[in-house]
Formats: sequence, structure tokens, C-alpha cells
Amino acid sequence: MEKTVVFMPMIIFGVFFLIMIIAFFGLVAKLLKNAKNDEWIGTVVSKGHNTVTDDNDHESEHYFLTIKTDAGKTRNIGVAPADYNSAQEGDRFQKVKGKFKPEKIS
Repeated sequence: MEKTVVFMPMIIFGVFFLIMIIAFFGLVAKLLKNAKNDEWIGTVVSKGHNTVTDDNDHESEHYFLTIKTDAGKTRNIGVAPADYNSAQEGDRFQKVKGKFKPEKIS
């Protein structure tokens, strides 16, 4: 009886913690699967970047392209600085099924 009183809260916490870990990794796996299964073709309608300053006064730049797909959806795609500099409004990008990163096609 005393062992049950002592170990039952630890068992309950352990089971709860294990369920949370499994749920987290399941969510990450689902998001990655959805990202890889997505495919579209679209046109760059605008370019943008954000400058973020953290608590240590360190600035970081984040670049993105706004793409309107042929299906009519608008997507904001984070890109590397080199891709940002080479892309122009009107360029066409294609996201191939099975890849994470869209590619410039024209």
C-alpha cells in the first residue's frame, strides 16, 4: 500500500509525460509529411524582409517571397538571401511533391 502511494504519482506523471512526447513527435511528423506532399506552381507578386533585434541588440534579417499560386492561393515563402536577391516580381516558382523547397522555373 505504501509503495502505491509513493510510486503512483510518479507513474501517472511518467505516463502523462510520455503521451506528451509522443504527441509532439507525431505533430512534427505530420507537419513534415504535409510539407513534402504539397505541390504548386505560382508567380512572385512581392518580396519582403523583416529585421528582428533580440535582447542582446543582435539583428537578424528574414527574407520572404509572396507567391500567388495558379490555384489562387497566396503563400509566403521564407528564402535565403541569395534566393531573395535573384528573385524578381513575375518570376515563376514550383514546389515539387517530395521536396521542401520551391524552385525557380522562370
